[in-house]
Amino acid sequence: MPEPNASALNTTPKFTYEGLQKEYTDFSHPRAKVRLGDKEFDSIGKGMIINDIHVDLTAGYEASVASFRIYDVYDTARGEFRYDEISKQVLMGNSAEIRMGYIDKIKTVFKGFITGVAFAFETGGLPYIEVTAMDVKGVMMGGSYAKSLSEKTYGAAVKKIFEMSAGGELLSLGGSEIDATPDEKNSVGGEDKSSPVTVEMVGESDYEFVVRAAKRYNYEFFVECGKVIFRPAKKDQSILIKMGSRTGLQNFNIQYSITGVVGKIEARAMDPGAGEVISVSRMFTNDISVGREAKKLVGKGAKVYLDASISSKQDAESRVAALMEKMSYRLGSLEADCVGMPELLPGHFMEVDGMGAPADNRFYISTVTHDFTSERGFATHITGCAAKVVKPNPAEKAADAVQEAQEEAAAAATGAAGAVTGGAGAAMGVGSGVVSGGAGIGSKVAGGFGVAGVAAATALPAVAAAAAAGALSASDEEE
Repeated sequence: MPEPNASALNTTPKFTYEGLQKEYTDFSHPRAKVRLGDKEFDSIGKGMIINDIHVDLTAGYEASVASFRIYDVYDTARGEFRYDEISKQVLMGNSAEIRMGYIDKIKTVFKGFITGVAFAFETGGLPYIEVTAMDVKGVMMGGSYAKSLSEKTYGAAVKKIFEMSAGGELLSLGGSEIDATPDEKNSVGGEDKSSPVTVEMVGESDYEFVVRAAKRYNYEFFVECGKVIFRPAKKDQSILIKMGSRTGLQNFNIQYSITGVVGKIEARAMDPGAGEVISVSRMFTNDISVGREAKKLVGKGAKVYLDASISSKQDAESRVAALMEKMSYRLGSLEADCVGMPELLPGHFMEVDGMGAPADNRFYISTVTHDFTSERGFATHITGCAAKVVKPNPAEKAADAVQEAQEEAAAAATGAAGAVTGGAGAAMGVGSGVVSGGAGIGSKVAGGFGVAGVAAATALPAVAAAAAAGALSASDEEE
């Protein structure tokens, strides 16, 4: 797994649910706008309605996709669509930008290019034109090439592809963040780490080549609001947002599973030049349960991969890191719904908090779906993954035990005081002959309980200390 960078030290989330709730005035009056080409689509001016906006964003290798429908676009008198009125904007190849938010605060959630236009009618509904757009990956999927590239490293080749494809148009929507790959020259020691084989495209599209390079070195390749990102997996370790069951998450499902998890991963290959076996292995050390049993069960298992494309120990190390990272993030999964938040984007970490360990955890956001309809408003769906299980904090457990015992002691003391008062009142009632016999007996019994309650209250602080010690002892046993 990649080493966390400097941003990993910052555990303060960039956004909080409470902050966004305040910014968007309790998420009231949701709005969405669509920009096609160099100007916004004026649906009101044209007497049309844009609805059913659906945006699927991903940090995976697949493309992000957006779609929306245009209603009131059919002329019943003429019996034809009014496409001629929107043909200059609604045409394939034109750029598309979708923004969502509330009142006058709307933010970009998608940038791409129109890849499809459909004319449809459903029984019981209204005719509509549906527009589909994809990020730059969709444009890169066409074509197939067989050529040697002049660049000496995969990182440089990826950068060149984006600069040359469609005359640089692919980077016009939001720029790029393209990191050098490990086969780049070491700028510190000057060691030549360029690829030992020629960088070639063999019967593959630009998209397939970039995905192959990303898989080779365990890199992320996704597009965020038009910006192309090609970097080491999980490089940005900062927290995008903190949410919980009382702070934004509406429906959620958090799961942990050790299926497919093993204690060691090894990659092997043959070095034809030296006639030696290249072998690199790594142990899986993440916490996978709150106890020891799961670790005992999977700790002795191993996966050995034979990969002919590995030509150096560095390649083998990169392959093992990729396999380990992929396996570890299968351990935990998150699926949740929340009110629409344009700030939620894949490729970042979020923190689930306030539900107790091990439900509380840090999840990598894999996909985000934004939906906007006139009937239901703006809603967001999230999926994520986690690489470890968070164990309960022993100090927190001890503090909770002490607090619980103290609360019980205080409640008992209050009850004891009330019972003593009741007993005294009963005695006074019997002496004066005002209280009936049954009531007097009951009060006398209450008075007896009051005395016992005082004794219990006196002993409870010691119980609290014992409970705290027991919690710490239990946590030590778990370790």
